[in-house]
Amino acid sequence: MAFASICLAVAATLSIQPDRRQFFRYEAFNLSCAVSGSFSGWKVMRNASEEFSPCENWGRPNRSSCINRSVYKSDNGLYWCQSERGECSNTLDIRIHIGVVILESPALPVMEGDNVTLRCSYKERYDPNASSDFPAVFYQNGEFFGTGIEGKMILEKVSMSSKGFYKCQHPTKGESLPSWLEVKGKTIFCWTSFCPEKATLMYIQYAADLQKMKFRSDETKPKTGLGLLIPDLG
Repeated sequence: MAFASICLAVAATLSIQPDRRQFFRYEAFNLSCAVSGSFSGWKVMRNASEEFSPCENWGRPNRSSCINRSVYKSDNGLYWCQSERGECSNTLDIRIHIGVVILESPALPVMEGDNVTLRCSYKERYDPNASSDFPAVFYQNGEFFGTGIEGKMILEKVSMSSKGFYKCQHPTKGESLPSWLEVKGKTIFCWTSFCPEKATLMYIQYAADLQKMKFRSDETKPKTGLGLLIPDLG
């Protein structure tokens, strides 16, 4: 089965359970690909150590999912779903830490205004379970961000400034790898007669062929009755 080397269209969503980007050695994760319609012709792929390979080479395929039952450092890499037609999903950057401290943070983008929990976990190589029962120090983009009791910090009502690389530190056992937290802005739908006056309005103009769409920004409100997508002013 041949696959295109580039993504021609984003047509799927890849998620992971547990919902995080970092894992200890010998843990397991399950990747799931959500597509509209049949999963036939799709595969879960990865790029690890500059090698592109499908799930059957490093995991266990199960319909639209791929299970890796025991991860190693060689499993570091980018993961995505891809079809024979060149369609693809989002990518997930998964990191396997050979140390004893990891940061648990959402793998997928979070919505602006949501509360997000960051958790610092500690686990020795042969311990059956990880622990967060310690005061952890958290960093954003290399700068001190705060200290959380029980290894946890809650980011309340995240904004675009919450984007960045986060990592955590155990009092005596070292620190985690950094992980990127992505924040997506919210949009709302309104009719022009009810839209805020000062909002930057995004509206859709249909091209003559009714298939192409053109997006345009304007600082003033159009006087038509079009439906508009605007930033959620919250």
